[in-house]
Amino acid sequence: MASGEKTMSYPPPPWELKGHGVQTIHCVPTADVRSLVPAELDIVAVLPGKTLGVIAFAHYGPGSVLEYDELIVAPAVVKRNGQYGVWISHIYVSHPDSVAGGREIWGVPKFLANFRWVERGTQRTVTATMDG
Repeated sequence: MASGEKTMSYPPPPWELKGHGVQTIHCVPTADVRSLVPAELDIVAVLPGKTLGVIAFAHYGPGSVLEYDELIVAPAVVKRNGQYGVWISHIYVSHPDSVAGGREIWGVPKFLANFRWVERGTQRTVTATMDG
């Protein structure tokens, strides 16, 4: 390997991921999430002073190119140049290769966290922690 050349610790794209997860949508005050959204994006109001925020948890297991857990925070529906979408402000994952791949391949704001999934009958809960 040439001097200064990076070694890739994560799998090359595309990442085929298989698993399960849950996604929740919340009506949130735009003032509360403004600091999480770049100023050049307009926050779309779905009600006066409110936008939609999304929280998603996923577990990617056997059959995935990389096995890990993930928490995605999308605090607002946004608009820019006539295009609508959601802004993802944070992604927390349980595998350092997912952090590196997300940042280097897609420029995604991923951070390392610990996840704990608990299943009781048909109920599943998940806890994510970062730095304790």
